[in-house]
Amino acid sequence: MARPNLIVALDVGSGKVTAVAAMQNPETNILDIVAGKSIPCSGVRGGVVCDIRELSTAVYALVSSLERECERSIDQIFVAIRGSHLESFSNKGSYHLGARDREITLNDMNLAVENAKSVPLKSNCEIINVIEQDFAINGQWGSPNPEGMEGSLLDVRVLIVTGMSAHLKNLTKAIQRQGYQIEGNVYGLLALGDAVLTSDEKNNGAVLIDFGGETTSIGIYSGGVLKFSHDLPVGCDAITGDLCRMLGTTRKAAKDIKERYGVTHPSLLKKEDIQVPSMDGEKFHLENTSKVLDYIQPCVEELLEKVETAALESGYDLKNLPLVGVITGGGSAMAGMDLLTMNILGLKDVRRGRISRDLIHAPEEFLTPEYSTAIALALYVNKTNNYENYYNTKTDGTGFGKIGKWVKSILGY
Repeated sequence: MARPNLIVALDVGSGKVTAVAAMQNPETNILDIVAGKSIPCSGVRGGVVCDIRELSTAVYALVSSLERECERSIDQIFVAIRGSHLESFSNKGSYHLGARDREITLNDMNLAVENAKSVPLKSNCEIINVIEQDFAINGQWGSPNPEGMEGSLLDVRVLIVTGMSAHLKNLTKAIQRQGYQIEGNVYGLLALGDAVLTSDEKNNGAVLIDFGGETTSIGIYSGGVLKFSHDLPVGCDAITGDLCRMLGTTRKAAKDIKERYGVTHPSLLKKEDIQVPSMDGEKFHLENTSKVLDYIQPCVEELLEKVETAALESGYDLKNLPLVGVITGGGSAMAGMDLLTMNILGLKDVRRGRISRDLIHAPEEFLTPEYSTAIALALYVNKTNNYENYYNTKTDGTGFGKIGKWVKSILGY
């Protein structure tokens, strides 16, 4: 019997790279996370490659570790794309079926989506994902899946996510120089939303915020799909930087203080004195945790105000929409982050997003925000199509095997 194929998902974050290897359990139909690792990497800043050699070395070390754990050779990798270089916008496409009504096929839907993708892009950008929003048959909107229905004109609304071509090429070079093939690029927030949001949240309205180190990703869902996304060039590392300056200590010590004593809401503050090392590490001074709150809270509030402004500029007034909030990423773990997000953005409720144990089987160490995007990507690939096809066919120049136009359109090719 052939061994099950691995899905290898790589999350290239700011200051680190994370990867997991997963395979579908035929008995439970859930995804088994069989290996995973996260390592520091200074080759990426703000989601953009700044040192190909450094990133390439980190990817090799990461994948080699997965190979040892899995006792398998790894050649193909799926990559979660994130960073401030990403942009998204809505567009519409049409496909004329003929003079008379006829049954709509999957190919007709693909052609409508292809027409929606035919839009002028900035010279330095390329499409990463095309997300179907809604279809219309003969001008009547409201059909999420018109296959099998009849009509003469098919329209589609899509959300197009683009990325900076130079970064994507540099990312490809960094990975391919170690002999690995990129099987597909997927917008990280898209995969994350599928994994941490419930169907009711996506249908009724939710805002997903991924608090990364140097970027913050925002996604607004309604009607079951992602309607808007934006990636801010600032993340929770800014809090560490502020603490470092204000407390007069090293960045490492500031990060440790943030993680051990940092809260973002006064109701959660436990007043106590803590020892803060000097820059040279030879002296210490006492600082109260209330002072740490005084530094952290305004920084987080400013970040959340940037989130609100980005949504407003695209026509989404978070305070006047029936939305719940779901927060993810390393920054979401800070005590009170949910309360402050709810207060600043005026949301009905805010919870921390976690990947459900009903979707995966994984050791406890992987059920943390650090691995969420990589695991979400593996789930997304597994759901999109029978993943065996990804590994049992030759690539066709786009990084995908010959797996059908509909899969390529979903993943943006």
